[in-house]
Amino acid sequence: MENLRIAQITAHFQPRQYGGFEYYLCEGLSKLGHKVCLVTSDRIAPRYSENRSSIGVGEETVGKYKVFRFRTLFELRSVPFVRITNFLSDLDFDVVHAHEIYQPISIESFYAAMKKEKPYGFTQHRSYCPKNAQGSFLKLFYRSLGKKIIDSCAFVCATSTSAVEFLRNLGVKRRIEKLPNCLDTEKFRPNIRTNLKEKLGLQNHRLILFAGRLHREKGLRYLIRAFRLIRDRYSDTKLIIAGRGPERENLEHQVAALNLHNNVVFLDYFPYEKMPELYNVCDIFVLPSVVEPFGMALIEAMSCGKPAIGSRVGGINDIIENSKNGFLTEPRNLGQLAEKIEILLSDEKLRIKFGRNGREKAQNTFSYGAVAQKATRIYEKALEASMRISI
Repeated sequence: MENLRIAQITAHFQPRQYGGFEYYLCEGLSKLGHKVCLVTSDRIAPRYSENRSSIGVGEETVGKYKVFRFRTLFELRSVPFVRITNFLSDLDFDVVHAHEIYQPISIESFYAAMKKEKPYGFTQHRSYCPKNAQGSFLKLFYRSLGKKIIDSCAFVCATSTSAVEFLRNLGVKRRIEKLPNCLDTEKFRPNIRTNLKEKLGLQNHRLILFAGRLHREKGLRYLIRAFRLIRDRYSDTKLIIAGRGPERENLEHQVAALNLHNNVVFLDYFPYEKMPELYNVCDIFVLPSVVEPFGMALIEAMSCGKPAIGSRVGGINDIIENSKNGFLTEPRNLGQLAEKIEILLSDEKLRIKFGRNGREKAQNTFSYGAVAQKATRIYEKALEASMRISI
């Protein structure tokens, strides 16, 4: 099939600061020769900033594709409401691919695609409903309007097995394709030359790294306590916590209470473009989440050839193959987490083996080229099916 005109729809999009699934997917699709445009709101995703002001509306070029930002009319619990119907009515596209079906911008794009009789599908990122009013709303949505939309979709994707199970538990019986998050494996690669260790004053230490938002869901309080269990036997090891978030102050208090202030280093801000260097200087990457839809930092670290430890939750189960490219541990299990960290600290050959296997998996499964090719096959099947129906 010839190159396609693809409209990607997402509520939030900040490519230059944070990368992200949509950014790399559009990049990969564009490099395959497709004409891609991405339609989004003018707001920063709440997980990245508490500043809810507009970041600008209008058109910009990112890589080889166009991004169109629309003014948010109002927000409800960080969910932006925008109007894109007129824009999509005038836009030439072959297929629409939305992200998170419950977002108003995704719903609006569904009706625009149906009006033009073009295939529409979406990717499910979320793998759980929070236990609050928002979670109750989501369950109601998926079992009412969401069900009607899903039944009418040309394709349904999910980023992980847990996201597939989320939809299954809500009664979705149709075929669901797994389309994982992706990254640039040439940007995130092993053996990057850097003097970052020297700049941080950590050249004589082995480093355990966490990178991500400092939120209770990330399980950092368990990682700090697990690190305390092994600190005395590995005095040359530092725990690096890179990121910002609401848990920062609580974590600092915990570190002080456990007398770990000389062993734990907080990196408040680290530019996204410098993250490959940070992954390269660590010896082990740990993601001890208690809730984790996917785990983007995990595949970034693995792509840099680092052994990984993660909790058996959400998308992490799809990324880490236990005892092959890392270790899976039960969430909140301090003893198990400390044990796996100690095994890797004491066995350099195992660290190298896990790192090599992780790099291979990142290239074969999570590179944006591989994911874009899979997405293309999904779009082509949807278009072929719509052609048969029209005939």
